[in-house]
Parts: sequence; structure tokens; C-alpha cells
Amino acid sequence: MGHLALDVRLIRADEACLEQLEKHRDLTTIFPFVFDPQVSVVHWLLGLRVPQAVDHVPSTDVGFSFAKKVEDAIATSFVACLKILRSTPAVCPLSYFGEVGDSTVKILGCPPWDIATPDIPPRCDWPEEFTGEDLLRLPDVWSGMVNLRKLDKWMNAPFQELFFQRLSQAAKEKAKKEMRSRFRRTPSEIPEDTTEAIIEHFCQETGWNSPYGEALSSLFEEEEQRAFNIGTRIGRAVGIFEGGVHLPQLHAFLSVCLVLETLLTTDSQEVTHKLATRLAKIVGDEMGPAEKADLFKRAKKVYRERSHVVHGEKSIEQADESVRKEAFNLTRRLLQKILCNKRYLGLFTVATKAELDEFFVGLDLG
Repeated sequence: MGHLALDVRLIRADEACLEQLEKHRDLTTIFPFVFDPQVSVVHWLLGLRVPQAVDHVPSTDVGFSFAKKVEDAIATSFVACLKILRSTPAVCPLSYFGEVGDSTVKILGCPPWDIATPDIPPRCDWPEEFTGEDLLRLPDVWSGMVNLRKLDKWMNAPFQELFFQRLSQAAKEKAKKEMRSRFRRTPSEIPEDTTEAIIEHFCQETGWNSPYGEALSSLFEEEEQRAFNIGTRIGRAVGIFEGGVHLPQLHAFLSVCLVLETLLTTDSQEVTHKLATRLAKIVGDEMGPAEKADLFKRAKKVYRERSHVVHGEKSIEQADESVRKEAFNLTRRLLQKILCNKRYLGLFTVATKAELDEFFVGLDLG
């Protein structure tokens, strides 16, 4: 494939490429992800551009942590897209610095730090192979994820610089305020101007354990939730899905049902009917009445099965496997639809509950 957003490439790895990867299996580095060969007969290689954040953020532990956060956000977001397209245990058996061509990889060397990679792929009850249709849909799903988590913004050097200037200034003020509070709580004969000089000296330290580092870490964690839109309705739904898809059967089934509730309900009344109606209208917005009616019936069946399990009428082993598969299928289709549609993505990202309720009323009555 060609380039995707953020200079990401998904390429089909030929034999020469795979042999080269095998030779460098001892390198533990940053990228890329390779599909588990036990699941797929096709080996796909994910190539990502490593952000050169050190030129624009503090050359401190906090600055390097920021660069790592951005890299991780890009990589995990891409793997989330792959999971939303198909049920697969996408894993990261090795990674490295390298130049990625159309079908080859040139190893450039080891990175400055090590990253642990899983020895065993995550569980996948119904492993599937990627199809040509999936790969054609991938750019749109990935673009939606980039827009949702503002990943392109975080790769922008001027934004990084301004962000850290603002964050650094706020951290210094917070550190000074907290140190002044400590001095006031502890009786001392040190003159006030000397106290201020001591505070100023300690707040120049930039390590994680310094007053400034602790303040910056705290502020950064608060910013991170907003930065990648993790706390939005669609952000929570994606997080639940990617975290639940590889859980044991009971938890995985309930996780995808929770995704449907997160996206399609704002109250606890008539949940089954509302959920099925809204899913059919959104997923089938370009379909005919008969196809929408089919989606409605299938969604209703999924949620009824969920109720049987939750209320103890059935064990997960007794639940219809085809219905559990259907739950994953419908949830993925809903997530794909929202991520690929700017209007839906906006609604589930920034709309208030009142605005979302108004949208749902239109669906319910339409």
C-alpha cells in the first residue's frame, strides 16, 4: 500500500523482507507490527515514521517521555484500527529503526532504548484474515482515528514547542506554590528572600523526582486525557473495544455490548429497542428498508442474549456462539461507520448529551 496519514505505510512483506527481519530478530526496538503468521498467511509490515520530538521539547526525562507517549499513541491507535477491521491478534514481535520501501526494509540500527514485546500473542477466539476490501477501508478508518486522537497535531513541531512552553511555565508556578506551602507549614527562621532563592533553585531541577518534574508529570497526565480525546464518548468506546476484544469469552462479549451501550444510549429506558433502532439507522444509513430491518433484528438478538447472560438465565457457554460473533461484527461495523463519517465522528466526540439526545430522537422517529 501507499502512504497513509502520519507517514504510515502498510506493506506486504515479501520473502526477502521476511528473511531480513529474521536476521535482526535480536534487535528490540520501536517499530513495526507484524501479523501473527499462525493467523494470517499474508505477512503485513507496519512502517511508522519516528517522531523527532527531541528537537522541539525539553531534553529531559519529561520531554523524552512525551516523545514516547506520542509514538505509543500512534502505534496503539493503528493496532486499534486493525482490530476494528478484523478479529486478529496483531502483535509486535520485533521492531527497529529502518527505511521502509514498497516491499523491503533496510535496517539502520538499534534505537536508544528497549521495549518489551509479548512472547505469546493475545487470545483471539475467531481469528480472521485480512482481505483486499479491509485494506481498501483501512485508510478511511485510520484517518478517522487520527482525527479523533488529534495525532497529526502532536506530530507538528510548532505545536509541540508551544505546548511544552505553556506546560513548563504552569509546572514551575505549581512547583513554587507547593514549595511555599511546605515552608509555611514548617516553622523556620530563614529569611523570606532566602526562602525564595531556595525555592527558585529547587524548581530549576528538571528530573522526575524534582518539584518541577512532579508538577509537570501531574499536569501532563491531565493534559493527556484531553490531548488524545480518550474521555470522549467515541474515545471510551474505542478503548473498551480494543481492551476487551482479546479477553476471555464472557468478558469479551460483555465488552462489545458495553461499546454499543456507550455509543447508542444515554439512559436506561427501553435500551434494547433504542440500541437496535439506532444501530440499524447508523450502520445502514445508505441501505434500503429491508437491510435496515435485518440489522435491527440482529442487534436486538445480540442484546437479548446479553440480557440472558447478565441476569443469569444462561451461562456464557450456553450463549449462542453465532450471536456472540454477531456482537463483534455489528460493533466493528458501527465503529467503522463513526470513524469514517465526519458528521458521526463529530457528534460522538464533541456533542453534549442534549445534542446527542436530539440526534437520537431524529433516528428513533425517522
